[in-house]
Amino acid sequence: MAPKVKKSASKEEESKKNKLKKNQANEEAESETNKEEIQPPISANDVYQSTSELSKQEPALSTPEETVQITYEEPVLTSIIVESYEGEKEKGLFEGYGKAIYKGGCVYEGEFHLGIMHGKGTYIWPNGVIYEGDFNNNEITGYGTYRWCSNTGDPSKWATYRGQVFKGKRHGHGIFRSGNSPVIYDGEWHMGKRYGKGKIIYDTKGLSYYEGDWINNRKFGWGIRHYPSGNVYEGMWVNDVRHGEGTMRWFDKNQTYTGQWENGIQNGLGEHNWYLSRVEMTQYSLRNSYFGNFKNGKRNGQGTYLYANGTKYEGNWQDNVKHGWGKYTYKDGKVYEGYFEDDKMTDSPSFNRTSKVAQEISKIKVRIPSAGTTLNLHYLKNNQDSSRHDFDLKLDISSIVDDFTDDKKEIEAVQAQKTIIRYLDLFKQIYRFYSRLGFDSSPDNTYVLNRMQFWRFLKDCKIHLNEHYLTLMDFDRLLNPKMNADDMHCPYDKILLRDFFNHLVLIAYHLYQDQYDGSTNAISWCIEKLIVDNILPCSCNVQGFFYADVRKTINILPNMVKAYEIYKFLCKKRTKKPFDFSMTMRSFLNILNELKMLDDRILSTKKVIGVMSSDNPIVFDSDNSFNLDLEMSFLEFFETLIGCALIFEDKKKSIKSRPVTSKLAANSERDIADYESEINEKKEEKEDVKNETQSDAKREEELEEKVILEKIEEIQFPSKALSDRTNKLEDEDTDFEFWIEKNNYFFNQVFFPNAEKYNEITKLINISL
Repeated sequence: MAPKVKKSASKEEESKKNKLKKNQANEEAESETNKEEIQPPISANDVYQSTSELSKQEPALSTPEETVQITYEEPVLTSIIVESYEGEKEKGLFEGYGKAIYKGGCVYEGEFHLGIMHGKGTYIWPNGVIYEGDFNNNEITGYGTYRWCSNTGDPSKWATYRGQVFKGKRHGHGIFRSGNSPVIYDGEWHMGKRYGKGKIIYDTKGLSYYEGDWINNRKFGWGIRHYPSGNVYEGMWVNDVRHGEGTMRWFDKNQTYTGQWENGIQNGLGEHNWYLSRVEMTQYSLRNSYFGNFKNGKRNGQGTYLYANGTKYEGNWQDNVKHGWGKYTYKDGKVYEGYFEDDKMTDSPSFNRTSKVAQEISKIKVRIPSAGTTLNLHYLKNNQDSSRHDFDLKLDISSIVDDFTDDKKEIEAVQAQKTIIRYLDLFKQIYRFYSRLGFDSSPDNTYVLNRMQFWRFLKDCKIHLNEHYLTLMDFDRLLNPKMNADDMHCPYDKILLRDFFNHLVLIAYHLYQDQYDGSTNAISWCIEKLIVDNILPCSCNVQGFFYADVRKTINILPNMVKAYEIYKFLCKKRTKKPFDFSMTMRSFLNILNELKMLDDRILSTKKVIGVMSSDNPIVFDSDNSFNLDLEMSFLEFFETLIGCALIFEDKKKSIKSRPVTSKLAANSERDIADYESEINEKKEEKEDVKNETQSDAKREEELEEKVILEKIEEIQFPSKALSDRTNKLEDEDTDFEFWIEKNNYFFNQVFFPNAEKYNEITKLINISL
């Protein structure tokens, strides 16, 4: 309770009554049982354990979180008795400025109103805690400053809080500075606890800090943690530990991890990169990369490892080593497929090894290439190809070469390879362009194409609009016939440049083999037709709702991970080989209906079909009927959801774009009007001059008009151009904010909650069945 003051004229009688009715409350002393702001030193376990040689040992993956504690709490205003008062009064009540001393040692000096503390003032507790700021009806509410005075008496070592307060608690926005450490917290509070957005700095230089979401004094939500070593984590937090989707960058070890975290360590699907060294005479780095499943910080389950020397392993992992069925592709395209045990092949490769492969295998000795043992930088530098004619390319097109007679197989394969090399620069530019979609930057300025980006490339080139009605899912089956059915349509699967070449050849042949005119080699003819008809006129012109704007892509990316989990759950297993999982547009509409999201007022079926057909006209047949039996890849599923978010209307939430105005445009219009009136005046003057000849008058009038029009253009065009640029920037910002707000609301408030509820009900039904 807030302290009460006397209202009676007789101080002695009132004091006796108060003594009988009330007991003095104990003042709360300064509490330091919880010291979250004090940042303990970061141990070696905060980052990967250092290794003397990267080629001998891969760093551990776990990163324990530092323990976090709290510091100072606000004392309360106790129910105590006023011993003395000096100051202004009105009608026997404290009014105006005054000073009150309470029994127990508390002192208030400041403004009073109707006998109570109200306005600006300073309150001092016996233990040295001071509050200076706003009071409202005997409560500390408004804006003010707390000071927790230390025993040293040195104000520089006092802890302080400056900001908004409510009923004596830090509430709203405020800045806290610790007295016994360099800790500073600047952000939002809720009833004395960090809650909302805020930044806490742990050192004097500001190099170690956390900035992001808080709940009840704990990191909870999205945030960025900069460690003293310079390493950075950016992603989701739960109860002060990394949990959910996030990216860790170990700058001191040149490594990054992006993916799922659980209780502070890597767990689930993720990508880990080791940046080894910079390639000589280039801006690019050599790196090893792993994409796949992690368990307790180690590679476990299915995963793909891309080596810096160009080789690749796809298969099963167990405790960071290859174990189980896997596929190892050498950099020249040769493939070993079989069982691995304790990181070693159980059988020798069956193919004839070339001299380069033989040299490479001889360097491996016992183990199959790993992150450290295979990389021989001197060997790689001395064996780099110096010209396009010597480009080491081995196409894996045996599935289509077998269609030819024995005397043509080799010719077709060689000519196909020459055609790819002829357009090598074009294909590399396209690969680089699409592999960067959705990424703002890369530590080494290198990117690897994933299946999601490859799907976008196919759709941009209108390859899905073919006479065979092949969908993106059909192309996945065509290009990866031996891949595990569960991973065949994974949007995160990596596609190397060599695989990209193979895919283009296979797609070209299957699309255009029926149109081959017999003029030259069939596969080469199909490749060039694909280039002329699809790639040159359409590639690198990004369409769709997801990748068209990098700002929007980065902001919507966190929703993609959760949406993919829902997509996998909603897909059904096909009855045809390879028995993979898929979803049709018809089933997608049925699911929206079961989620109770289809409604003529907020999201009609017609509008959803319109979204699906915006990037795929085949949805509409020639007779204006719907073709809803087409399969949907995850890209199409996710982009359809984004499109639905933009047209979703909810009466409970009205999102309006702000109007855009421009003073420049108004000023320009006024200037133009003034000069136009000047033209009219000149014309009237010319009509009054009748002594001059018609031809001279006409020439003079045209000259005057020309001069004035030039003045108009001088004002109109620069002003109009500047106005247009200003309006365009404002429109872009408005559109971006509107886009993000609509999508965040649709995914987090509508689709995800309904889908999770649907998943739980479906699981219960399946269990009961």
